[in-house]
Amino acid sequence: PRPAVEGKLILQTESGGMFYLFDPAAATLRPLSRGIDPAFSPDGAQVAFTRWETEASGSVWLYDLASGQERLVLGEIKQPKAPTWSPDGTKLVVSFQHGGRLRVESHCFHLRSDGTYPKLPHRAYDIHFRGTKLCFKLPPDTFWQLREIDIASGAYRDLASQTYSYAPTWDPANPWRVVFAASTGLQQLDLNRNEYFPFGAEDLRDHAPVFSPDGSKVAVTYKQHQHWEIYTINAVTGERARLTAPPPFGEPYNSAAPAWSPDGRQIAFVTDRRGQWEFWVMNADGTNPRPLLSPEIAAQIPVQYRGVDERLIGWSK
Repeated sequence: PRPAVEGKLILQTESGGMFYLFDPAAATLRPLSRGIDPAFSPDGAQVAFTRWETEASGSVWLYDLASGQERLVLGEIKQPKAPTWSPDGTKLVVSFQHGGRLRVESHCFHLRSDGTYPKLPHRAYDIHFRGTKLCFKLPPDTFWQLREIDIASGAYRDLASQTYSYAPTWDPANPWRVVFAASTGLQQLDLNRNEYFPFGAEDLRDHAPVFSPDGSKVAVTYKQHQHWEIYTINAVTGERARLTAPPPFGEPYNSAAPAWSPDGRQIAFVTDRRGQWEFWVMNADGTNPRPLLSPEIAAQIPVQYRGVDERLIGWSK
């Protein structure tokens, strides 16, 4: 028999789009709000999410499921993403934009007295001469940092971060630790010492880590050649398990954005294996993958995965 899908889920159409409360038992879908990376509180009573008002201004919010009311936790923060709750439900850690290039930039180098030009920057393109000047463009390249926020007061502190620090996930079994994705692979941040160090083998293809409810494993969206797969990593030994794998022949399909069930026995995710993105669920070992929603409910909530470390699913009791 198929394992029952129990509890309640937050489902989002796309990063920044509408998110909904799905009750599997009643097969009902309730629209909640619009934002980025909705995440259940440990007690399941609230949903944390972020919004981007402008390119330079964003905010962190809470949605109370009982009252339907939203509360601003922190404003005037650039492009916040991926709120993750502390195990006691009193704090959040988010990733936010902190420096770098927000848009394409054009530059030119002048010919030096020795007849040479300075070395072109990394990722320079559209390289051409304009008279004696060597001109080029640089793509957007935003830097991302981590911030810890007290929910009650809005007080915050900026955390030790790499230049690119994405998608934090708080360890429910060890409250001192937050794991995040970085340009050098997964890192673990000691909140007591405000220092980070590698989390197991540093694989640059690991994205969007999320701890299991007991803290024993981390599920990741993994860049498998030119498509996305889902792996789990043992939080103690570092042992990896591949949960999704397309057929050896034919076009590979994607599986991404995993979310653990409250008992840790199942994982919900998004996949395009049937030609369009859908919400699916599987056992925590990767067996028995199947659609999460009935065709009638799925038609009400089309989903799109953009590959920007977004979290489109939350799961609570």
